[in-house]
Amino acid sequence: MAPFLFYAGKVNENRTKTGLSCFILIQVVLFMPDMLRKFKEHPAEVGMTYWAHFRFALKLAGYSFKAALASVVHAFLPFLLKKTASTTILKQYNRVNDRLQEFGEDIDPLD
Repeated sequence: MAPFLFYAGKVNENRTKTGLSCFILIQVVLFMPDMLRKFKEHPAEVGMTYWAHFRFALKLAGYSFKAALASVVHAFLPFLLKKTASTTILKQYNRVNDRLQEFGEDIDPLD
């Protein structure tokens, strides 16, 4: 169900919106069941709980951050961290690919 957004508040002379908290509360109450379903849908598709997926995704984000930081340092100081970014990205690829192979899938690098 797509969210139906509406706002019933008024804008006062200070240009602040009144009733915004009611607007947010109404949106949360109306769409909470759909949001909860969506939170659990993808992790279940890949055979994980929400929290297992959360940890896995954060680990991947950490690898991405490490690779990005190594690339920035290497850009300024090319004699440092020559292989760190590429090695980190390769490890990240292998972790995701290993996870997908548990389900008989494989990563298509061009997809």
